Amino acid sequence: MSRDMVWYELFDRMQNDQCPICELIHSRIQRSMDGFLYESVNDISLRKNICNSNGLCNFHAYMLMEMGDPLAHALVYSDLLKKAIDNMSGINLKQNNLYQSHNDCLFCKQAKESEDTYIIAFADAFEDTEFKEKYISGGMLCMPHLELIKNLKRHEVDKIVDISLEKYRGLINDLSEIKRKNDYRFSSENWTEQEKTSWKRAVKVINAQKGITK
Repeated sequence: MSRDMVWYELFDRMQNDQCPICELIHSRIQRSMDGFLYESVNDISLRKNICNSNGLCNFHAYMLMEMGDPLAHALVYSDLLKKAIDNMSGINLKQNNLYQSHNDCLFCKQAKESEDTYIIAFADAFEDTEFKEKYISGGMLCMPHLELIKNLKRHEVDKIVDISLEKYRGLINDLSEIKRKNDYRFSSENWTEQEKTSWKRAVKVINAQKGITK
């Protein structure tokens, strides 16, 4: 695989045992939200798409809210509330559970498209020795993304899985030390930096980064 921009994006985010794919998806959605708030919120067709989807998913709605911009939210949510009133007034009586989930969330769709790109790019990039060594030293794929990679037909898939599972075993050792050092007999022993972060890293390994998967 040639060292294109995606190669370097993945390479640079392999540090502190973080999943580079999660990191990139989150970063891309943040940039997309920035663009939406400051450039695209006046796009009537885009706002109509959001309205047709009855808003954003819970995670992305709050992520966007935390970025601020009262005017942008006033524009979007005026439309959403007007439609909600129509829905609850019986105009669309045959449509049920419109607000229980938001499978057509604009940013969820973008996240899935990005994920598909990065999954393939990561598997292809693993043929590069420097990329592989960087993963061994600093990255750790989450289980949801490792599972997707395992389903690919790529030469390096087995190596990616083997290396990742070995990393998980190392994480188990760190978690075991937390359990051991919570025993009063060993409670005076200091925790290593790896042990201090291992429980949070374990959550991310099993669940991916917050908001990346459902």
